[in-house]
Amino acid sequence: MKHATLNVRASADIALFGGDPAGALPLYTAVVRAVPDDYRARLSLADALAQVGARAEAAKVYRCVAEICIDGGRPLPAVVAARALETVADSPAALIEQVAVTYGRGSDSIAEMGARLNAHHEGHELRDKDIKRQAPLAEMVADAVAVGTDRSNLVGLPPRFPPTPILSALTPEKLLATLNAATVHRLPAGHILMRAGERGFSCYLVASGKLRVFAEDDTGAVRELATLSEGALVGEMALITGSPRLASVDVVAPADVIELSPDALAAMGDELDQLAPALDKMAQSRWMRNLLENSPIFSIFEPAQRQDILKRCSAHEVPKGTILVSQGEKAKGLYMLLRGEIVLSRLVVPNRPPVRAPLAAGAVAGVDSVLKDQPSETTAKTIAPSTILFLSRRFVRRLVDAVPEFADAVRRVAEHRDRITKPPV
Repeated sequence: MKHATLNVRASADIALFGGDPAGALPLYTAVVRAVPDDYRARLSLADALAQVGARAEAAKVYRCVAEICIDGGRPLPAVVAARALETVADSPAALIEQVAVTYGRGSDSIAEMGARLNAHHEGHELRDKDIKRQAPLAEMVADAVAVGTDRSNLVGLPPRFPPTPILSALTPEKLLATLNAATVHRLPAGHILMRAGERGFSCYLVASGKLRVFAEDDTGAVRELATLSEGALVGEMALITGSPRLASVDVVAPADVIELSPDALAAMGDELDQLAPALDKMAQSRWMRNLLENSPIFSIFEPAQRQDILKRCSAHEVPKGTILVSQGEKAKGLYMLLRGEIVLSRLVVPNRPPVRAPLAAGAVAGVDSVLKDQPSETTAKTIAPSTILFLSRRFVRRLVDAVPEFADAVRRVAEHRDRITKPPV
């Protein structure tokens, strides 16, 4: 019977993460023998060796994986493999230094039109006899090491690699210091990496696996904003702005991430100041796109229509304590919170504290007043420096009158706001 190599690798993953490394070992060995450029399977093969107690053998494969990834345009998995090498009592220092020299700013190995090593599973199949399931453990270990450290079938490694976010903007010296201060996390499916509303002090580079970004929208529904895979950067916006996390991130498929903690960021020195504007622009652009694509109000429009709406918006940097909408007065339009924090308050009984409800980035203030064309029932006030996109009342009213789906979406948001600002019974 024949099995696609990707399916065999998936079965190996199930065995490894299910606590059966000995069962995973012959599966990964067969996959790497058939698809030697599958660096992920090699890394998992080393993990299986370490978990069956073959630490010295695992070290050899970890080192080989790191070297292959360095030579193949995969610096993030290389860092993961190097750090894993450290867990089996071998120093990763030389490998980390090699990553810094190869991928730091000014390296001859970096080019905008570079390429990366990729696993080519198309057309590869394994027969049952290719997988030595019944062999003694010692024999499986020896076979795994021989296959896991064999580079002879690796051909066509790219001579130049594309830049890696953040890493390739740093000089080799600063990159080395940053990587030495960074932390590798190897996470199972279901792990929550960050939660919306929490203060963020680190950002993360995804080295492998799959993560999901999600947040609660203006109607209280949870929306998936994005999926992340190798090379993605996540968490940088909260780091730049000091605001709470805008969204939650969880692990969909087992993932390796590299945490850039405050210590790692401090290791960048003054080069972080040079990076910050570019990171800020990238984060703001991404969140603006997410806001329009995933907002219950604006997601009903086609991409070209959303871009037209965006052109009608004006952006404002607003200090803490700014009242955007006052209870009892008509809102001048919709205030979309790009970043920062807003609190809604509703004064129900005079001389008693108002009912308060926080709004996170992505939320829109002024909806009830604009929808009903009446004075607002709540006050919206910034409680942190914020970036606001403003859309005028006149334009929003035209959309409400012309597009029934838009009017319904605004109504759902207004109803949710009414619920969260009602006084407890």
